[in-house]
Amino acid sequence: MKVTREKEEDRQVFLRIELEQNEVDKSLEQSYRRLVKQVKIPGFRPGKAPRAVLERYVGKDGLLTICGVDFNPLGSRLVVRPK
Repeated sequence: MKVTREKEEDRQVFLRIELEQNEVDKSLEQSYRRLVKQVKIPGFRPGKAPRAVLERYVGKDGLLTICGVDFNPLGSRLVVRPK
């Protein structure tokens, strides 16, 4: 994870957070495992639907939204920590 801080006027700071691909993949997998247990997909037992089927059912955006929720605490924790 790479964090770049840019100072602006009026005490504003812009943060640019770049994540490694393996961090994104890991978070997507965690999101899939959490979401597949909550969504009922016809023809599959709860928690047993393949990832591709789940992505078609809820949409790639749905999975990415859940993934964004997973990244938020991680990013906040790393950014807020003092040097």
